[in-house]
Amino acid sequence: MAKTLDFNKPITTLEGKETGETVGKVLASILAMQAKGDPLKYMSWALDMHAGKTVDLDPSDLETLKSFVTSNEQMTNLLKYHILNIINS
Repeated sequence: MAKTLDFNKPITTLEGKETGETVGKVLASILAMQAKGDPLKYMSWALDMHAGKTVDLDPSDLETLKSFVTSNEQMTNLLKYHILNIINS
């Protein structure tokens, strides 16, 4: 069963202040810049996230995205925290 995720949420600092970026736009940019992984899937997600749309992910895709996030060395733990909270909600 697919899970609908909304990444159109503000990124906040440790102090709780909004940075002006959304989780979706930042994650979309990172997905779009990847040279590994499934380009059709990653770009489909990236385009929807960048446009502020929700993303429907089946259990396999959820695990793919979760693994991508946790193993990615470009992302800060702060960004990973925001992404994983959305995935796990």
